[in-house]
Amino acid sequence: MMALALHVTACNHDVSLLDVDPQDISTTVTICHVPYIEHSTSSTFTFLKKLMGNLLSSQKLQGGSGDHCRQEADKYAQLRNECFTKSQALYKSGDKQGAKEESEKGKSYTRKMDAANKKAVELIFKEKNSSLPKNELDLHGLHVKEALAVVEERVNKCKRRKKIDHLTIIVGMGNHSADGVQRLKPAIESWLQQQNLTYSVDKPNRGCLFVELKGNTGSSCVIS
Repeated sequence: MMALALHVTACNHDVSLLDVDPQDISTTVTICHVPYIEHSTSSTFTFLKKLMGNLLSSQKLQGGSGDHCRQEADKYAQLRNECFTKSQALYKSGDKQGAKEESEKGKSYTRKMDAANKKAVELIFKEKNSSLPKNELDLHGLHVKEALAVVEERVNKCKRRKKIDHLTIIVGMGNHSADGVQRLKPAIESWLQQQNLTYSVDKPNRGCLFVELKGNTGSSCVIS
């Protein structure tokens, strides 16, 4: 039987399970799988579930989620567009100073949008790929330009490792696209073709691209 062993460290002091308040989200918790432990009470697992739920909620509040960062980026994009529209109107009316001010505000929102999208990529990529092997890549949640950069980096890393002879890229079926039209798959396929890389579609599963890397250990791949 598989059970969980819990080690809790709070304020740099080891404490027992009963000494920890599950609401204390500042507590640092390390969990590891320990085989052959059969003596675990239901209250222990209830406590653990509550504690970990609070810790995960805390992490989301502190670092934000990928979806939250995307929403932030969309908000900044809308504000940027509004500023640029106002800037053009003011310029046409002869108010060049007002137009400049609105343009600068728009540029500021652009920088904030880019930062939010960059954070979103980090969080989404980590969420989707942290448990995957190095020769498997999940692109769900990424925009085309972001996905291309990720694929380029991973392909080059795999090519430098002689033991990795293929890369499975999960592009999905396009079900979550706004209009149901796939964007990632054709963009990634086009890039693979430009790099003269051999690949198979829907292998090993639908929504996947199976890239052959054996014998493709030449120069690095780049986005043109």
